[in-house]
Amino acid sequence: MLTGRCHDCRFFDNDPASVESALPGVKILSSGYGSVWADAGLCGLRQEFRVPWQGCRSFELRGSDPGKK
Repeated sequence: MLTGRCHDCRFFDNDPASVESALPGVKILSSGYGSVWADAGLCGLRQEFRVPWQGCRSFELRGSDPGKK
């Protein structure tokens, strides 16, 4: 069961500088932010390029502290 979307997950990073750093070839497309990937980003847990409306079972809400119950 999926519990949330990538956009709201603490592992999701769609900062253009982060994407351009992780995927150096994307910079030749003029910008890491544009029609090529819009709001997509990188999953720091799965090491995947993902769109923000995807989700997975490893979702953790951004700003949450997984060490606390």
